[in-house]
Amino acid sequence: MLPSMDALRRELRLGAAGFLLAGSLLVACAGGDQPRTAPSPPPIDYSILAPCDAPPEAIDVRGVEGLRLPDAAFPTAIHLSGPLTQVDGFLAMTPIEARAHYADETGVEVLLLEDEGFEAEALIADGTHRMYIVVRVICATGSEFAATVGPDEASGPTVPPRPAITGSAGAPAAGS
Repeated sequence: MLPSMDALRRELRLGAAGFLLAGSLLVACAGGDQPRTAPSPPPIDYSILAPCDAPPEAIDVRGVEGLRLPDAAFPTAIHLSGPLTQVDGFLAMTPIEARAHYADETGVEVLLLEDEGFEAEALIADGTHRMYIVVRVICATGSEFAATVGPDEASGPTVPPRPAITGSAGAPAAGS
């Protein structure tokens, strides 16, 4: 049984926010001038998927600073969480096309770029904001996306240290 669209959207929202934080930490700590990119997977035949329905009606997201979406994006929801803003929607592109779009994007620094064929991810910075986007294919010529935008802090966010683990290494606590 396939998960519901609401479940997928919740998963995208949580994954995107967490990855923006983790991606910011990785990039802040990694150093170097080259973006972290994974090699592209072999070509995928998206025609095995169902045809796409008509794109949804797009909402106005011009007020979201740092958001850089392709012209083929149809934003459908905005979620605010502290300094982060997430925009969800439909993208009339495959994940591989979205990866190529962000690889060629001008005026940004590409910090992370990868795709697995049915999903692509990009982390970009424009000097004042960072944006992390996850694109997952849902039909033959389209994908859903979750883009999370936040302030660009070169040193990365402050994260409290992990507490010391006591007891058996790798053993879950009772009731976990």
